Formats: sequence, C-alpha cells, structure tokens
Amino acid sequence: MNENRKNKIFGVPPPLFSRYGLKAGIERSDEEIRVDLVRALSSHTRLDPSEIIIEVRNGVITLSGVVNSEDERMIAEHEALRTTGVVDVHNELQTRQK
Repeated sequence: MNENRKNKIFGVPPPLFSRYGLKAGIERSDEEIRVDLVRALSSHTRLDPSEIIIEVRNGVITLSGVVNSEDERMIAEHEALRTTGVVDVHNELQTRQK
C-alpha cells in the first residue's frame, strides 16, 4: 500500500492534534509539560494546589493527592487538559471530607 495512503483514512490525513493537546509537530518533554502545569495551577486564584501530585509519562498526566472541593478537582483537570503537549489526563484527585 502506498505509504501516503496508509496514513490517511478516507483521504483525510491524521490529525496534528490529539483530543487534548499537541500530538505531532513540536514535541515537548514530560518535564516541560509538568512545569507548565505546576505554573498554571499555582497561579489559579480558585485552587489550592499544595497537596496535588503531578506525574507525567509520555504526555499522559496523572493528578493525585487531595483538594478542598469538587470544583478544585475539576479546575485542576481542566488546566491539565489545556497544557500543550498533553495526550490524556487521569484525574485521581480526592476531595477532602468536611
């Protein structure tokens, strides 16, 4: 099969972007992704990121630890999804019991 054709489905080239972030073109290291997310979470006014643990492997972010509310949990996930280079996000954050 023609190499050009093999990489296309119904004549459409594969996307340059994944569902959440950059997939091809400019590659970013896991550490660059982690640093960007730490900055984004630290500067967010409606979130206390002090107990959030961020792990990045092959562009997949895993969020773990504890946050104060479901809103904070969702804000952290949203910021992770917005980070350039992210392929997927696993949100394992727990909400603090009041």
